[in-house]
Amino acid sequence: MLKELIALIIVVFAFVALFLICFVAGGLLGRFEFEGQTSLVAVATVAVAFVGSVISFVFARRKLGLPKFSRSALAVVFSLLVVTWAVGVPQVHSDLTKSEVAEYKRLKVEDNRVWEAHPYIRFFVSVPIAPGLILTYHEYQLAGLYGAGTWEVHVWYVVGTRSLFGVGTWIS
Repeated sequence: MLKELIALIIVVFAFVALFLICFVAGGLLGRFEFEGQTSLVAVATVAVAFVGSVISFVFARRKLGLPKFSRSALAVVFSLLVVTWAVGVPQVHSDLTKSEVAEYKRLKVEDNRVWEAHPYIRFFVSVPIAPGLILTYHEYQLAGLYGAGTWEVHVWYVVGTRSLFGVGTWIS
């Protein structure tokens, strides 16, 4: 059981590493997108990262001679991913929206180019890449020259979330 658990940890780290490499590449490629292509770039990046991660999972298991995982170990990891998706993703959305609305209210009090169309906050992609790790792409426009579109990796730790790092695709 211990050898199986160590092997599972190694493969999960390989899975996350490749996903993050695709994430950074997608964020950099997203800088050159055309108007209206944001959601297409986001979905394509997540799809490529997922397929690459599955291939790396199979390759790592075969090349390293790792044992096959028991159904119970896979069930635990899968259930943790489902919990991260069901509870962690809404928590990330809530925390990001709360901080951006607070910033919007501050800008509105200052009357800093805030128009009727503001605030604009939209989430395009939010997926768990490992238990407790969530990849998001979201855009916000809080004032005339105050907005961004970013890929971010968040850690969710049940009582809160924290952004680990992000790559901006546009800024105004």
